[in-house]
Amino acid sequence: MHRIFLLILIILASSSSHAQNAMLTKFPKVAVEISLRDSIFTSFEDIDITISLTNKEKKDQNILFDKPDKKIYPWGVSISLEDEKGKSFIKFASPEMVSTQLYTEKQLKKSGYYSLLKANGSMKNIYALYAIAIYETGNNNKFPKGKYKLQLTYYGNVSNSISFELQ
Repeated sequence: MHRIFLLILIILASSSSHAQNAMLTKFPKVAVEISLRDSIFTSFEDIDITISLTNKEKKDQNILFDKPDKKIYPWGVSISLEDEKGKSFIKFASPEMVSTQLYTEKQLKKSGYYSLLKANGSMKNIYALYAIAIYETGNNNKFPKGKYKLQLTYYGNVSNSISFELQ
């Protein structure tokens, strides 16, 4: 029984690694900008992040960003969220984020998930902060009151850093 379990783990690890390696060779080169609709929120408000990608290359790029569902989560995003004391609130990447790394390049080409980002073109979308990662808040996924600093990375492209306050 232990050998079967070990074999399954090895197969999953190698297939995930293969899919991730296919993605790593094709990182898009974009400028990433994030913004919030406000800088002060109450604990009852949803915090939505606008993520903008701008193609700074001289050629068009096929990127993975907001397909198949624009409202749930973006592809290839990791997030940094710290309070004013430098304490991180990220427990781990959301399951959706991890699942976006499990496709092979062949599967992705057939999926229709790529978007064409023209040279000097931009695209943006809005996502709930709570959908991008799983946070270590200990209080029904609500952050304590305080000041926070937020930054994200899209396939290795680092965004600007923004601050907000929760009252």
